[in-house]
Amino acid sequence: MTRLSAILFVLFLCLGAARTALAQPFNVRAWYAQGQVFIVWEFIAPPPLPTDTVEIYASPAVQANTAAMTRIGRVFFPEYTGARLRSHVPGATLTIPTPGGATYTLLANEGVFAFTPRANGNLFFAVVDTGNNVVVPANSDATAFVYNPAADPVRPHQQTISFTPGGQRAIAYALWAEGRTDFNNARPDIPVLGNFSKNGVPHFFIVTEPVGGVPAGQLTCAFALHGGGGEYQLFLPGMPQRADVSLPLNNGVVVTPLDSIYARNVNALDERTTAWFGYDSALDPFTNAVRVNPPITATIVDFTQRKFFWIMDWILGPTSPYSIDPARVAIIGHSNGARGTSHLSRTRPDAFCATVQHCPPINFTVPEGNQADYLRGRPNDNTPTNLPNPTGMGFLGVKDIFTPYVRIAPSRRDLPITRFFFGKQDTDEVATWNAGMIAEIQTIDAWGMGMIFWDEREHGVEKWATENAALAGPDIAQWVSPVRTRRAGAQYLVDRYRAGQTYPGFAEADQDIILAGQQLDPGDGVPSNGAPWGTWGGYFDWVSSTITDLPGRWECTVFATATAPASVDIAPVTEFTTDVTPRYTSQFNPAPGATVYWYVLPQGSAAATQQGTSIADDDGVAFATGVVIPREDIGTTRVFFSLAPICVGSPCCDTIDFNNDGSSFDPQDIDAFLSVFSEGPCIPDTATCNDIDFNNDGSLFDPCDIDSFLLVFSEGPCTACGV
Repeated sequence: MTRLSAILFVLFLCLGAARTALAQPFNVRAWYAQGQVFIVWEFIAPPPLPTDTVEIYASPAVQANTAAMTRIGRVFFPEYTGARLRSHVPGATLTIPTPGGATYTLLANEGVFAFTPRANGNLFFAVVDTGNNVVVPANSDATAFVYNPAADPVRPHQQTISFTPGGQRAIAYALWAEGRTDFNNARPDIPVLGNFSKNGVPHFFIVTEPVGGVPAGQLTCAFALHGGGGEYQLFLPGMPQRADVSLPLNNGVVVTPLDSIYARNVNALDERTTAWFGYDSALDPFTNAVRVNPPITATIVDFTQRKFFWIMDWILGPTSPYSIDPARVAIIGHSNGARGTSHLSRTRPDAFCATVQHCPPINFTVPEGNQADYLRGRPNDNTPTNLPNPTGMGFLGVKDIFTPYVRIAPSRRDLPITRFFFGKQDTDEVATWNAGMIAEIQTIDAWGMGMIFWDEREHGVEKWATENAALAGPDIAQWVSPVRTRRAGAQYLVDRYRAGQTYPGFAEADQDIILAGQQLDPGDGVPSNGAPWGTWGGYFDWVSSTITDLPGRWECTVFATATAPASVDIAPVTEFTTDVTPRYTSQFNPAPGATVYWYVLPQGSAAATQQGTSIADDDGVAFATGVVIPREDIGTTRVFFSLAPICVGSPCCDTIDFNNDGSSFDPQDIDAFLSVFSEGPCIPDTATCNDIDFNNDGSLFDPCDIDSFLLVFSEGPCTACGV
């Protein structure tokens, strides 16, 4: 090597060393605000590789090397710069709180990490690129912090305000997660939202307000869950790409969370969704090894479920900027969002008034992708989760979580009203329409807690209203085009239903009792076979104010819809048969094995036209079978369930006058009746007669009690109850 070459080589090494030093994070600042420590730094440029990371360390004292410090975080470039916020608002950068109550918006060349304390303290923090361990003043800072979850809790932080094409104001929020190895060791104010490898990363959600602003009074609320593509920025009211999901509210807000997680996959950076549940507690997002499914001994933790419910509790809580009626909260999801809608509503069924699932991926006869699912394993592996099985037998598995009729909630048997929409042209892996999907649909229908809809839609929402010439058959979603059903819309759900309200469940709905088999018939799983579109139970309705829910009796007036703003919501025939069962009851809860008596009284009928008995199953569910339900322009039908024989029909009991005082049936009549059988009067002037409950239905004295009394003495019922 010549002297000149040697000089140039040394100069090159010096310049390279200087460049490497400058590339490290610098201008590091740390401060405590609103429950967390925010550590901010600058960087020269994005990392050369998408899989490159930055590491954050902490120690009680100043250090010159990370070897004597504790690593508290490791983050990818899209995480520490808030890339998913820019999916919603291009060019946006993260905004964080400052100690004085103001906010700081990061520059385009800045990143941030949030440390969530567990005690009062003062720590020295350093930020380095992975592979570097040198700590200098430029890449370190120290700050004091407090731990006061009650007075200074962790909270979400407003990021951007924008408007949808439809004119709705959309406010984006970020919530920085605490990730821990001991995933059940939650702070009082917020659960653990990730494993340790996902400590300090931001999670986003968007709140969309009605056109024209937020109205006065209590608001309604709907949650919109995106699918596996992660395009949460499209699942907003006013976005034309998702218009057919019917998200707008005129009296409330729509909340759109993001389900997203970054992890290295060999030499690429993956962004995946967790299907709104969570992921392997031992997930290493930084390994360069070939990805495999988690071992069957793994635990899939409900990190995303926790995040969802924390956001929900915040938006409904006292620190929310909105006053929301908790009984009027709906949830709508598409694809993996439908999967999330299912397991979230099964985890906390009391939290929602109604749910809608579009194209749910529940057909486990079809493989889900051709790559390893390193987040949660293959559904058919049924890898254990951390959620206890409500039967008391171990823990639920992933497939259990994703199966819409498997119970999750330990104390609630039933779900809010649920509508399922399936596509005959859906070929998207586990949402594929085939014989396996037909079997799942039949199981859901027999379960009696969901209304089934199908049409010729493809999987993607943007395809529902247009024909795809590449497909062999039609692929229009008839439930949304040319006329869109309102039954799946957020506005209808929050206006029509209330959380915790009992309702009639329907199964085996048939609109043609002459033709063999359940009609309409969606076919055998071949898209061209069977009715191109239709519903099982979707035309049925009821008047909630007519429902009686007592310990010994439940009854409701039901009918099929004859008038509706959307023509597709009007029943095409005047009479249906269906099985009916009380759902989401608060008092009528037959014991397993109990005999349940049921009766059907059409409007204007003098007596029951159908009756029978049913044995309550292991969950206490009993069906009235083959109930005839008319369209409402023809009439209505009242369905009764009782734990003892009752009578239904004409009001003859109301005219019984045992004591011949000329009045309608009253407590004095039962005195006379008792006296005949030497039981003595029940002293009506002390109102004790009003407490008589001969038929043990939990209600005060009424005509049904005299029916039971007459039956005891072999007089037969006088058909008064239920009028």
